[in-house]
Formats: sequence, structure tokens, C-alpha cells
Amino acid sequence: MVLMYSPLHHIQNCLIVRLAEVLSRCPALPAGDRAVFATAAELTRDCYGGGMGIASVDPEFGKLTCVNGMIATDGGHLRLSFDVRYGTSWDARVLEETAAARLSSLSWHLYLHENDPGFSVPAASPFVQTLLSVFRDCTGQKNAQPYLSSGGTYARCLRNAFSMGDTHRTPPFPIPSGHGYAHQPDELLPIDEALDATAVIAAMILACDNLLWEGEK
Repeated sequence: MVLMYSPLHHIQNCLIVRLAEVLSRCPALPAGDRAVFATAAELTRDCYGGGMGIASVDPEFGKLTCVNGMIATDGGHLRLSFDVRYGTSWDARVLEETAAARLSSLSWHLYLHENDPGFSVPAASPFVQTLLSVFRDCTGQKNAQPYLSSGGTYARCLRNAFSMGDTHRTPPFPIPSGHGYAHQPDELLPIDEALDATAVIAAMILACDNLLWEGEK
């Protein structure tokens, strides 16, 4: 996976850690339960893997993120579910082993659901340069540069596939800070912007198709 972070993730994680902290000090709970919640508070103390011992900064993708999304009890044990997103500088196996060792030191166990290595396409790739050229021609933004998406993508599963988008338009009316954009309250996409982006993306597809055709000759 690759990095993804949004204000909603931050708010969610803050609520979880605060709840765990309160329960860790609750006199109505047995000492053992308070200790469990104290550990949960430590593991969820930030969104960047500090509690899990995996905090790091990737040269391309920035900070690793580690967000707790679900809490459950199973057989009398507390379970925390984490979504960890990291760049290409971490070896997937080393990351897994580091997290497992940290949890073991706290008498917790790691149950791995999935671990996909970071994925990126070099900016010098002919396809990236073709996409960039089309974008510049369609938008008039001659100095535009490739954007490195920090969200998860299925592009890794398909040959000659890229995660990309068109963000050259701005909203048609003022939007308060923290609103309107991806994963934020009042998330929106103006219709004219969507139609304009569709035309740009169609031109990109045709250009990449021509690139593939030339390469097969």
C-alpha cells in the first residue's frame, strides 16, 4: 500500500485514543482491563505509526500512516484493526516484522490480513511523460508536473495501468478550509469540472494507445 492521510482519519484516530485513555483510568474496570486499554491508547496515539514502532518518512510519499479503523472483542480479547500505508522505501517483510516485534513486546500479537509493497511509476516513464504532455496541451499549464498520489491504487494489478486524475480546475465558489475536497465534509465535484476532466482523460487514453501501437510496430 501507499500513503494516504486525511483529516477524517485524524479525527477518528483521536476519538479512539481518547476513549482508550479514559477507560485505562476508569476505576470501575479491573486492573487487567485498564492495562489493556492503556496499551491500546499507546498503539493508537498518533496516525503515523509511532505507537507501532514503524514511524518513518518516505522520500517520495512522505509520512507513513497507521490508522486504527475498528475495535472489537474476540474471545475475551481486544482486537484493533490498523490500515498501514507506506511508500517504496520500506521492505514489506521488514515492516511486518518490525510491527510484529513491537506488538510482541507489549504481549500483543499481529494477525496479518494483507501486505502489499509500495507502488510507483518513475516520472521518466514514456507513459507518464505522454500523460503529462497531453495535460499541458489541454489545460495550457505548460509548467505542470506529475503528481504522486498517496492513496491506494489497483494500478499495480494491471499492465500499463496508472492511477491518475485531473485537478486543474478550482471550485466555482469559496469553500471553507477543511471542506469540499476528498474525504472532507461537503466533498463536491462540480459537473462542468467533471465533464472537462473527462475530455482530458479521453485525450490521455488515446495518446497512450498510440504510444502502445507505435511500440508494437
